Amino acid sequence: MPENEVIIKAIWAKPTIAKSLDGTIHRRVTATFDTGTIVNSKLKGLSGQNGASYNTQNTTIISFEYKGTLPAGFTPAEENTISSSTSETPIYA
Repeated sequence: MPENEVIIKAIWAKPTIAKSLDGTIHRRVTATFDTGTIVNSKLKGLSGQNGASYNTQNTTIISFEYKGTLPAGFTPAEENTISSSTSETPIYA
């Protein structure tokens, strides 16, 4: 037994968390193509084929390329939109 009483005191405080607004938040966005026949017809029309339909062969289009931004002077329109109406983000050709 100790000869003197021992009193232990503790102080409790909320922990501090360093906060910062620096950094970048990335959100995944999905894009959905329209039906194959509609996309096919629109792409053929954009490539200059008159009376383009989905069941005729087209050798004018040779590749697709992804761009994160629209080209300067580009005006989105129904005839160059190949995404579905429910797509989260539009796809242009």
